[in-house]
Amino acid sequence: MTAIAGGQGFSTVPDTCRVSVDVRLTSSFDADQAIALLRTVAPDLEVVQHWPAYRLAEDAPVRQALASAAAEELGRAVPAVVAGPSNIGNYLAGLGIDATAGFGVRYAGLHAADERIELATLEPVRRSYERAVRGLLF
Repeated sequence: MTAIAGGQGFSTVPDTCRVSVDVRLTSSFDADQAIALLRTVAPDLEVVQHWPAYRLAEDAPVRQALASAAAEELGRAVPAVVAGPSNIGNYLAGLGIDATAGFGVRYAGLHAADERIELATLEPVRRSYERAVRGLLF
């Protein structure tokens, strides 16, 4: 659940209540399955939007450019991994735009109070993206 809204004040009993739910889709749990599951508890479910599970094609130019640039910058191949189950790639794929997600600075404590990054990894990652963009443009 990501949001609950109803009424106009803390002491008012609302006529209606709206509950928003964010369900992350994967290649083995699609929108139809998610909707069916939610309708078991909320038959009048209104689906606002959904994005399909997304995996960037191996031959996508943006994937190849970033993999090549990162290997040059870091001196080693960077393995392709799945980032998600939901990320900006899902949204952009729905618009027909290839996107990458997941390659970035070294971090710890993701989405926690002690979330942090390793500063020494900033410049190599920035240079990798710069190389990739230059490779795609020129």
